[in-house]
Amino acid sequence: MRKISTAFALAAAVAAPASVAHAGQQRIDANVGVFKVVHADHSVIVAYDCPSGATAAITVDLTNATTSRVGKGAVTDLTCAGGPAIRSVATDLGAGDHGDRVVVTVGIKARDSDGGSVEKSSTYYGESDSFGVG
Repeated sequence: MRKISTAFALAAAVAAPASVAHAGQQRIDANVGVFKVVHADHSVIVAYDCPSGATAAITVDLTNATTSRVGKGAVTDLTCAGGPAIRSVATDLGAGDHGDRVVVTVGIKARDSDGGSVEKSSTYYGESDSFGVG
């Protein structure tokens, strides 16, 4: 019986530091998606959310499939409000036509003050001036 008790005590002593070691790396969650692509300047309106107080960066890679032109854009140093938000992200693509076919990949990288971080992306296939949500 003593051997069993000693084994449990030893197992508990080994397991305790392991759970403390993982406590510093907490997982946070964030999401991003395309709400709309504006044909006039190919800016991308994104909907996103991340935990209150976290900082985030949003990247946009846009391809106008109608003209085969490619553009990029980014917003950095966002402070998250803890709920859904909408933000326009300018790209370097320039003007297009209403209804141009587009492929947009948006990504979000978020980090909180405790060192937790997350990185996610999503891709939208649609047309400029059409809504991606719905």
